[in-house]
Amino acid sequence: MSYILSASSVQMPTTMEQDQLAVDLGITEVEGVVVHGKITDGENAEPIEGAIVKAFFTNPNTEELEGLTHTFSGCDGNYMLYIPPTVEIDDSENPGQKIDYPLAGKEIIIQAVGAENIGDPYECPEVPT
Repeated sequence: MSYILSASSVQMPTTMEQDQLAVDLGITEVEGVVVHGKITDGENAEPIEGAIVKAFFTNPNTEELEGLTHTFSGCDGNYMLYIPPTVEIDDSENPGQKIDYPLAGKEIIIQAVGAENIGDPYECPEVPT
């Protein structure tokens, strides 16, 4: 079983007289799989921030790759994707209807794409040197 964790942030008080801040975080069990990794430059192994990371499966009706989900790599090149246990596809026996296609045992293609001027979905914090 996989789990998806929640995240939060806190605003630090302007005066550091307060010594406790409460942050409640949850965890959710999911039936799919969480895929994670790091996107790096193939020449110097430096992390790539803001790369698009996509997951694909082969549709059994068309034998074509179809997108499942996507995300962006973070400031340190890390990414995380949730792959569901099933995906909805056209029912080849009943045109116009959909069926749940199980992904268990199937090959999932993970692809990272980087491009100039794709825009940043976030701003990386400045790291003091």
